[in-house]
Amino acid sequence: TYLGESITRKVQIINYCSNRTDYQVTLDTDLNFSVPSNIAAPPAAKPTPLEFDVSFEPSQMGSLREIMTLTSKIGGTYVCPLQGECLPPRPSGPYLVKPGYSVRIPFKNVFRVPTTFNFDLDDEVFVLLKSSDSFKPSETKEIVVKYETSRDDTLASSKLTVTATTGDHIGTQWIMYIQGSHN
Repeated sequence: TYLGESITRKVQIINYCSNRTDYQVTLDTDLNFSVPSNIAAPPAAKPTPLEFDVSFEPSQMGSLREIMTLTSKIGGTYVCPLQGECLPPRPSGPYLVKPGYSVRIPFKNVFRVPTTFNFDLDDEVFVLLKSSDSFKPSETKEIVVKYETSRDDTLASSKLTVTATTGDHIGTQWIMYIQGSHN
């Protein structure tokens, strides 16, 4: 998936336990994947698929791996490698805004460290409430963009560039498109 996004997939194991059991689920690092902490398995008269969700929300680009372990006293232990590929952030939008109004764009610091981001627009009829902001790890804030009336009454558009300026990922950029609208 892309940096700043998440994806959820079904994972399946085969339960051989003839009694009801609970599996405790753990990850070796807990950084980029999330899983339920417990999975209840009904009694299985024969080998039965047991399905659950695994989410991948990367905090850095590249190939990321973790080990997921499911453990039950009577059901045994399953060890499953997890792997996800993280690509650079992809553009988003357009975010629509009427002349004279503002649009609030949610933005999350996906990094595991506090990070400052700079905000830049490429059209002067759009104005930022702030030109930068500091985010705690995993914190979401809104970037507020106001659309001033354009000089010739045609609807304008702009590109908002969000750039990490501190932390381990200096220079990483997100692009968001802003579009003037009458609706």
